[in-house]
Amino acid sequence: MSAPTVAGKAALVITANDVVIDGLSCSEITVRDRNGACIRLEGNNLTLRNVHFFDSEQGILSGGDRGLLLIEDSRFENLGRAGRAHGIYVGGGELIVRRSIFLASKDEGHEIKSRAARTLIEDNVIASLGAVDSYLIDVPNGGVAIIRRNILQEGTRSANDGAVAFAMEGDRHENSSILVAGNLIFMDRRRGTLIKAKGHKATLSGNVIVGPPGQYRIGESVQACGDHGNICVDGRDGLSGLSDLPLPRIPKLGRLLTETGLWKH
Repeated sequence: MSAPTVAGKAALVITANDVVIDGLSCSEITVRDRNGACIRLEGNNLTLRNVHFFDSEQGILSGGDRGLLLIEDSRFENLGRAGRAHGIYVGGGELIVRRSIFLASKDEGHEIKSRAARTLIEDNVIASLGAVDSYLIDVPNGGVAIIRRNILQEGTRSANDGAVAFAMEGDRHENSSILVAGNLIFMDRRRGTLIKAKGHKATLSGNVIVGPPGQYRIGESVQACGDHGNICVDGRDGLSGLSDLPLPRIPKLGRLLTETGLWKH
């Protein structure tokens, strides 16, 4: 049974500016349009900390430029609907996500979809696990995207062959660029592509990429394995011989990796 919603949109429709929410749990949100969210942002500038959004069509939805959406120390799991609703879906402005967990988006939803002019995603765990998700991170209209110090995992059942997508729906910004740096990336989907881009080259630096050779492609990149500190290893066992792995700064990270089956660190 679905939870009550405001105006057929979301559990919370935020129209005020400069709102801060700390410590909110939300689930079971569905609406007729199949994009029911825990939060629909219609004001400007929202900060979320220590929220847990799960088992709904969408975690957060904003349309157009709504200023800064800042998400810290939060968890999003089992979100998505019909490839149109996602863990979070930002329509513009600026998105910053830190020290948060995104797991198992469903029904071909992305874990993160950002049309923001600037997207910064750092110190997170973003993983398909066994779900039928799509992209882990989709930045469809370009801009400046920085993805660093995350653990990313494209699962075996992901509906889309790309882990990260950039400007695949057309670039709306001047001087667009994407930097993928210092991440630990598990490419578990056979014939997957690490980065898909249309008319852009990604800059890769200091990443450790895990997966059997020939199973996946680096994609639209300038630097691949062996360049700019990137390392490719054949399976998780190959990580044991590496020191100073790029890992996100998340409390109890080892326990999370073990509980999700991502990796026994």
